[in-house]
Amino acid sequence: LIASVLAVGQGDSTLIDLPDGSLWLIDGGGFVGSPVDPGKTSILPELRARRRSRIDVMVLSHPHPDHFTGLESVIRAVDVGEFWDTGQGLAHGAGPIYARIRALLRERQILVRGPEELCGDRLRGGARVQVLSPCPGFRPGFGANDNSFVIRVAWGERAFLFTGDADKAEEAALRAL
Repeated sequence: LIASVLAVGQGDSTLIDLPDGSLWLIDGGGFVGSPVDPGKTSILPELRARRRSRIDVMVLSHPHPDHFTGLESVIRAVDVGEFWDTGQGLAHGAGPIYARIRALLRERQILVRGPEELCGDRLRGGARVQVLSPCPGFRPGFGANDNSFVIRVAWGERAFLFTGDADKAEEAALRAL
């Protein structure tokens, strides 16, 4: 289990190599109004360097541009097995780039999964994957940060906790678990 944090400028982007050889991407970085596409400048070059042409699971932690801007070009360039989305961007709108990503997912017939089917603990890719939040779905009274996917991935003694931009409200909800 290896997590590689990519230099995408603003926001986050992490590649996760799972024990069975599958590859996950959590977020795609980006900066509102910037002409730089972190998908083209950081993520795709890293995938080429690794000789990878498939992402088994792509996760959008929450619908803010500094987490999704680079995803569009990656979806266009490589095979994607499935896409995880909290659903809040679809329900409340998250701008034109997000809308293009969702349209591209439909066009390429990429399975989109939401919290209602992901929450809980299961084995995936040879690792233990726990989707801790937002469960059982995004909370309408919370902003996108506090509806971030919080995912723990563990294998043996190694574990990573991916929190998106979870803030105080989501942290308090997680402590109550």
